[in-house]
Amino acid sequence: MINRIGDAPDTRIVILGGGFGGVYTALKLERILKLEDRTEVILISPENFFLFTPMLAEIVSSQIDTSHAINPVRRLFKRTRFLEGTAAGLDLDARSLLVEHPNGDRRDYPYDQLVIAVGALTGYFGMDDVERNSYTAKTLADAIRLRNRAFALLELAEIEGDPSQRAGMLTIVVAGGGFTGVEMAGEINDLIRSAARSYPSIGQSDIRVILVEARSRLLPEFDERLAAFATRRLKAAGVEVRVNTMVTGATDREVSLKDQPLAQDHPAIPTRMLVWNTGVAPNPFVAASGLPTTGRGWIKVDDHLRVEGRPGVWALGDCAQIPNPLRPGQHQPALAQHAIREAARLARNIAAEIRGQPTRPFVYRTLGQMATLGHHNGIGTIGPVRVWGLPAWLLWRSYYLWRLPRLEKRLRVATDWTVDLIFGRDISQIQTYEETGRE
Repeated sequence: MINRIGDAPDTRIVILGGGFGGVYTALKLERILKLEDRTEVILISPENFFLFTPMLAEIVSSQIDTSHAINPVRRLFKRTRFLEGTAAGLDLDARSLLVEHPNGDRRDYPYDQLVIAVGALTGYFGMDDVERNSYTAKTLADAIRLRNRAFALLELAEIEGDPSQRAGMLTIVVAGGGFTGVEMAGEINDLIRSAARSYPSIGQSDIRVILVEARSRLLPEFDERLAAFATRRLKAAGVEVRVNTMVTGATDREVSLKDQPLAQDHPAIPTRMLVWNTGVAPNPFVAASGLPTTGRGWIKVDDHLRVEGRPGVWALGDCAQIPNPLRPGQHQPALAQHAIREAARLARNIAAEIRGQPTRPFVYRTLGQMATLGHHNGIGTIGPVRVWGLPAWLLWRSYYLWRLPRLEKRLRVATDWTVDLIFGRDISQIQTYEETGRE
């Protein structure tokens, strides 16, 4: 247990960030800290829910309900104190974190141990026009906007008389051929093509979903054989795949492309929806914190997850550059499975430091990787074993359903999947102020 109500803690642990790194660190601390540790744990996040990001693409494609891939943070913990707020400053010498709460109040929270798990933001490689005219796919709000935009474009296309304008409304460009880009392209393609059956004037040949990747092939995380399978399946489902092609600019009506090896401009693609899934940027809090960072802006930590030169300060997940002892000179990948294991090691190291025991390095070998392609297809590796097609898709669903926190949410998601298989996807557009009237 953590300290009893009314007891003054000897140690206060503040965790900043409500993603995989922060939430799983708090969950592990609840399991290993004892009454005699006299420790208080506080988790601070701008959202009062934990988003299970591997299922984000399925929220976009209406396969699961918007709220079923999120868990209320307060129901995940028994003793951890949750505070909704955003980090506004860090005083490393005074060991105090400044937090701005939703009502505008700013309060200082002193800490003995600080865990930074603020994640990363989307990067646009300095292209302000792309940032202004694209949709991202990192948060729950992003998923809702993407889904609404897809349905809004179908509604506009149904009544549009100008063929050129209509073509732009029915063309979606997805930039980035990694995990997120491939999953988003596959799911959005399935969603649009399925929904279009309810629009009398829209045929399957009118719809274009274009996946753009700057490198020579999709999914560099997988070997060439699995990447080639993914490319074939996406094309068979109607997705246009363009490799060696990069986005160089965007307006609200078109996307500019360039051939990567030849530096040759392609004709601009008329589109009203660019989905940006490539590029990462450090969280601004990290740059303003005074913590040691790499040239790219990630927090420098050792293999024990301790921030260099700052006792009592730790970092993990996407915001940190974590050495990989199994591959000297390389760093841990920014994957959910790594963040979960980093959190477990970090919690043990914090407990060890509180008790005056030695800490241990984080050592983990990736168990495998999986990605969905839409249309009941997927690819994956489990150790040395490759899987693809329907078996990979079923394994993906089974694994992530098991990983989803809380039985209630697992049952809700499983029900959503069953209903989707029997009745198809919900194509209702839940309009927001931002989308209303936007063309």
